[in-house]
Amino acid sequence: MPSFVFHLTNGDTFPDDRATPCRTLEEAKTFALGVAAELGRNRPSNEIEHLVVCVTDESGNELFRTKVVNLQHPTTADEMVSAARFKGS
Repeated sequence: MPSFVFHLTNGDTFPDDRATPCRTLEEAKTFALGVAAELGRNRPSNEIEHLVVCVTDESGNELFRTKVVNLQHPTTADEMVSAARFKGS
């Protein structure tokens, strides 16, 4: 089973020190979205606006990234899609 690493970044990277096994990249993406939502829970948007979860393979190749979001606040579908497709850092 492939393993993926989930780093947190805001311009500076806070590396994950262990790989997480996921059956597929899609499963790793789903996990990353859950991590991003959990990290953003109960936090004001100005505190998390630059935080991103980056998914890499064990060699360090970035495969996916998503913004940390607070799903407790009203969020539109467009905002959720935009966060999931976030490409900047």
